Amino acid sequence: MKKEDAVLPSTQTALVALSECTYTIAQRHCLPKQPPLPQDIIVRVTHVALNPCNWKMIDFSPAIGTVGGNDFSGEVVIVGSHVQRWNVGDAVCGFLYGLDPHAGKTGWAGAFAQYVSVDEGLVMRVSPSLGNAQAACLGAGIVTAGMSLFRSLGLPSIGVPAGYLPLTTCSLSNFNLVKSFGAEKAFDYHSPSCGVAIRAFTKGKLQKALDCITDSSSMKICYTAIGPRGGQYTALEPPPEHIKQSRKDIRTDWVMALTIFGKAVDLKGPFERAAAPGDMEWARSWYMQADGLVASGILRPHPAKVTNGNWTDVIQGIDDLRNGKVRGVKLVYGIE
Repeated sequence: MKKEDAVLPSTQTALVALSECTYTIAQRHCLPKQPPLPQDIIVRVTHVALNPCNWKMIDFSPAIGTVGGNDFSGEVVIVGSHVQRWNVGDAVCGFLYGLDPHAGKTGWAGAFAQYVSVDEGLVMRVSPSLGNAQAACLGAGIVTAGMSLFRSLGLPSIGVPAGYLPLTTCSLSNFNLVKSFGAEKAFDYHSPSCGVAIRAFTKGKLQKALDCITDSSSMKICYTAIGPRGGQYTALEPPPEHIKQSRKDIRTDWVMALTIFGKAVDLKGPFERAAAPGDMEWARSWYMQADGLVASGILRPHPAKVTNGNWTDVIQGIDDLRNGKVRGVKLVYGIE
């Protein structure tokens, strides 16, 4: 028997931007009164996970009064009139545009809330083998990895054997962790000879590099590691221009997962991006593929540190990320 849509309360508790660097706990934040869009689902959030962007956006480009947060998991409670994939009661996880200036103070925005609204094609089913806490880790990572590796760097589909040798950089303490996820070899990015060591290991044949840090040091490592025939470099933030100009034989790109929502990304400075409608269609297709890859165990979430706490704990976690106190784990919070 099909479950009926829930009746939402008029208000909810949410984390909203109070000012630069500051979230506030809004105990009676108004839920939008309009029904969900035909292709959207409403989800009662059970868990949220944190990303570095959760402190960067509130510090440098807050949309005052809007709900923050990106990664979530929870239970579908309302389905739009055109929704086909999901039913009330399904467990899903996904990624949202937190601090969305287009949403304003009264629209649906980020994940730091009791209820969220999301396009039915931009969520995945929570695998029973994971559960909601682990699944909350997947949202931003799944989108960013897909955009970087397959859309920007042009690697073949993850389901197609491609013969690539995955190498990574990390701290010495995380070597075993990255190797457990399939890295052929890990290099210590603290070493001043890191880039040279990678170039030697690959015999100058490295062609593609993904920079998940994107500062001058990490970009120099990548540019040194890429072989003399050049290649492709993709970053997760706008890369330093002076290093970009140092090698004309490397094609440079950077990706931002927020473009999957089909609207302009109105962030300050070089992070502003025009709307890219094609990214939303790509994301819907990628989520379908990733759903199966997670269910089969090919894709796994980062190790999680799970806290069953409250919104004050979430704010503390954001501050810990800001101050570099989080290593080797993703912070997840149960908010029921």
